[in-house]
Amino acid sequence: MTFDMPIESQLGNEIVEQLNEVLGERATATRRFMPLIERSELEDLHVVVYLDSGDDTIVGRGIDTREISVGIAIQQAVPHAESDVQGNTIFDGVDNIEFSDSILALATELRALWRPKSPLHAAGELRDKTIVGCVFRDLEQDHLYEPNHLLTKGVMSVVFTVMYSHAITAAKDDDE
Repeated sequence: MTFDMPIESQLGNEIVEQLNEVLGERATATRRFMPLIERSELEDLHVVVYLDSGDDTIVGRGIDTREISVGIAIQQAVPHAESDVQGNTIFDGVDNIEFSDSILALATELRALWRPKSPLHAAGELRDKTIVGCVFRDLEQDHLYEPNHLLTKGVMSVVFTVMYSHAITAAKDDDE
């Protein structure tokens, strides 16, 4: 079975490549259809790129845009957290600030790839880069980290979303 890879998948794959250049040997970014959930999957640091949403908008006659949201999750099981026989997370009373700060620092480093230019910083290298015909539009992060993942799974998760626009133009009829 052959098919043309959807633009969303192409964009996700390219973002994975860009993140892997930055990550080096610290972790490997992978593309999945959702972030990792279970603590047992997250003993090592994971950076997951997943397709979050897509929306088509009619811009004008013969021009549509595809708005694509790509989630990026930086996740790792917190050391010193265990589960009881019912699967509930038990912390041993150690609030591992150093570990959590390292995950937050990595997330900040990755978000900086899309950072706007300022007097203190150059623009992030992916901010103005067109990737497979898609143009960066926005970056969102609802929470500094995902408290529910930490509380229920013992996993430090930082999730942010990058949004891209892809212009789609209708083919001109030969009759026009």
